[in-house]
Amino acid sequence: MMNPADLIPIPDPIGVPWQLFQALLLVGFFVHLLVMNAMLGTAMICLADRLRSKRGPTAGTGNGAGLLPFSIAFTINTGIVPLLFLQVLYGNFIYTSSILMARWWMGAILVLMALYGGAYWYQGLYGRRPGLSLAVLAATVVGMLTMAFIISNNMTMMLMPATWQRYFQNPAGSLLNTANPMFWPRYLHMVTGALALGGLFRAVVGRWQVRCGRKDGLALVKSGLGWFVAGSALQVGFGFWLLLALRTDVMALMLGGSVLATSLLVVALAGAGLALMFAIQARLWPTTTAALVTVGAMVLIRDIVRRAYLEGYFLPDRLQYTSRYGPFIFFLVFLILGGGALFYLYRKFKSA
Repeated sequence: MMNPADLIPIPDPIGVPWQLFQALLLVGFFVHLLVMNAMLGTAMICLADRLRSKRGPTAGTGNGAGLLPFSIAFTINTGIVPLLFLQVLYGNFIYTSSILMARWWMGAILVLMALYGGAYWYQGLYGRRPGLSLAVLAATVVGMLTMAFIISNNMTMMLMPATWQRYFQNPAGSLLNTANPMFWPRYLHMVTGALALGGLFRAVVGRWQVRCGRKDGLALVKSGLGWFVAGSALQVGFGFWLLLALRTDVMALMLGGSVLATSLLVVALAGAGLALMFAIQARLWPTTTAALVTVGAMVLIRDIVRRAYLEGYFLPDRLQYTSRYGPFIFFLVFLILGGGALFYLYRKFKSA
């Protein structure tokens, strides 16, 4: 049988120490995770509200209609940063897995364009064509879940070079990683996490509306925290399933084999527990703080799991760098300019 290591391309050298890219990968993914979860969670909650409500559009679904196109735009833009640095550090893995599932990966672009258009279509139909707008919203949510499905396949397939040999039986670029024990709990863990953070985002928007003098904001805070509790409870359950589905040596790291990994798991569980307690008590800002700590710990755990899966093949600290800082400085300058533009757009959005 072929050695899986023979299928891994030789990585190119990088211009600056890998730790700089690693920091940007983790920070960028943390920001993207928050925005993406707000987008997906808001869309799923709006769909659930529309299906349950016999009175047609409500205050919650109205907020969703207005925020959905913005949240998709921010999700796409914040997703560029972690994907970019994932390619820099693990390009020989992510590019290979993308080729193995090329039909799905290229199809994701079409799905993304369709759901982006669907969000604007739903916004235009909202309040005028209840039946059609509900169908468009449902199709948009299905598109989002499909995107999550495709991305989860790629992010897990890149961790398992031993499965790449399936290409020789299926060279058509249509491979998926759904047979791996880790895939489904990981996918469901992420989707239910989006439901929780989408509810929390709804509660924050509701509190903002209360400050602006809108009485219906109180209902959004209450329902948002309710969704957060339900989504978090499901996510914890799928999280334990995911832990048990990890490769044995990786699971051992989380259960005492590594001080850092075990400590982060304890922090994540404690943060989730505190967030649930505060949400049940309707304490929004403590809930938000605990949730942010939990997400941060889970981002770091995700990185530890990725390194553990790939350790036998490659780690970023083995990359050679050429001490060419020019392109990196160029990137930082435009990152700062782009951040300033986003802050300006946020101020304009807030004033509107």
